[in-house]
Amino acid sequence: MVHSLLLKWYRCDHQRLLDLAFFIAVPAVLTATMSVAGPYIDLLGVRGGVLYVAALSFIPWWMAGLATSIALVGLRPVRPPLWLLTLIGAVAASVVLIPAIHALNAGFRAFWPGGYLLHELSSPLTVDRFRELITGTGRAVVLWTAFTHVFAMTLGWSRYRYAPLALRPEAAPSRFENSGRPWSAENDLQLARHMAAGLGPREIARRMHRTVAAIRIRITKLNADARGR
Repeated sequence: MVHSLLLKWYRCDHQRLLDLAFFIAVPAVLTATMSVAGPYIDLLGVRGGVLYVAALSFIPWWMAGLATSIALVGLRPVRPPLWLLTLIGAVAASVVLIPAIHALNAGFRAFWPGGYLLHELSSPLTVDRFRELITGTGRAVVLWTAFTHVFAMTLGWSRYRYAPLALRPEAAPSRFENSGRPWSAENDLQLARHMAAGLGPREIARRMHRTVAAIRIRITKLNADARGR
């Protein structure tokens, strides 16, 4: 019992650590990478650049997590594979995030020093803007799906894993499953023990999975054989 409790605690604690790593550490690493590799610090300063990139990393990551959790519940009867589940979650989150990111960009452009240098996202939807939107969304979807798979398949993360289907219980033995079967010496001995214990034909029939009539006939035969000896 102690071993099972320790194992349960370890699994629970392990999953919590993976949750923290996935939802905190991964977007933090993405923030650091984009801050260093991108032009945002040069445009907005260190504090503004990191804040802007952090918003672009954490908010979409958490929104994709929420959308995937909702998809997990809604699609439980269908039980799609993990790659499809995460793809659905990421795409659904993108629908909400596109206007949110536009609002974030507009806010920095209007109120943060140097924000006016940021690329205008709310410009009319041209072919180039549409291509840029599809590329960015596709990159985010692939990134989310890839990280989810790595955590699930390599590290054993179970947040978006369906519980195993319950095994079908074995069919209960039929009340009359022994009806019509020949009586063995072991069956006769079992019947004699039940009779010696004072059980009636109905209870004996229930325990031996035979009909009451069969039990009475067998009792009569055993009594006749005993008197004939």
